[in-house]
Amino acid sequence: FIRTEYNAEHAQLDAEEKMKYKGPMPKSGRHYELVQRISVLILEHKYSPYAVLKTLDKDETWPQGLRICEKTLYNWIEAGDIPGVTIENLPRKGKMKRNKGHGSKRKHANAEFAARSIEQRPKEILRRLVAGHWEGDTVYSTKNGSKECLLTLVERKTRMELIIKIPNRTAKSVKDAFDKIERQLGSRLFRLIFLSVTFDNGSEFSDVLGLEKSILTKGNRTVLYFAHPYCSCERGTNENGNGIIRRFLPKGTDFAFIKAKEVKEIQDWMNTYPRRILNGSTPLHSFKEAFGLMDINLKLLEAC
Repeated sequence: FIRTEYNAEHAQLDAEEKMKYKGPMPKSGRHYELVQRISVLILEHKYSPYAVLKTLDKDETWPQGLRICEKTLYNWIEAGDIPGVTIENLPRKGKMKRNKGHGSKRKHANAEFAARSIEQRPKEILRRLVAGHWEGDTVYSTKNGSKECLLTLVERKTRMELIIKIPNRTAKSVKDAFDKIERQLGSRLFRLIFLSVTFDNGSEFSDVLGLEKSILTKGNRTVLYFAHPYCSCERGTNENGNGIIRRFLPKGTDFAFIKAKEVKEIQDWMNTYPRRILNGSTPLHSFKEAFGLMDINLKLLEAC
């Protein structure tokens, strides 16, 4: 190699240039309030690094002249510069979600489900161009004798989440929950918000006509579609939401001891959480914008 003569002035300039691109580290007494705020958001609010940064942007709580990127925050965490926070404290332990693909499609065992197969669902629903198309499922425990569970519904475009505690995983309980939502909203607003719902093939969703038919007016209130058996990726938004719920209520949780207030707190957390898929916006804000709803309408929906 070619040996070059050391030049102190050039070395200093080179070092200063490199420092421009190096994220400032949270040294003791320098960014203490910022570091503590990040720690609280991750440990107490269960926020991801992305959600932390979006929250700091929104609250305008950055120290003067400082704004770090997501990669720098990950570096701080890995280096142990955020008190009490490690990669283990992050959603999915800091691992990026992988695309599992769509898998092989299987036939519907139930004739009614087959007649309402996701294959009959309009293609524009898949593209998330219009709000009002939902995915649904139940979250339950098999490790205890309790039959109580959660009915989860998530709007595909805005990621708005509804979590409703129901007595058991029966078709009647799911229909009763839908009836309650329609009574709360009224038939017109229900039809506007719930254009369609895509479920899996669980027996709790087998009363197709009962779920679709309005209890307040003649005609239907929504349209149901059913994913292929063993193809949870066809309801990926709902599966992701259920995964978030499991961060608060792990497998084995006895839902008989979970109060409605706790369920509401989880729902509120999910709907006010900044999402990367929404460019840092929250599901609640996106949902409100999509439907032009006033706060009173949102309160009616959230109370269901």
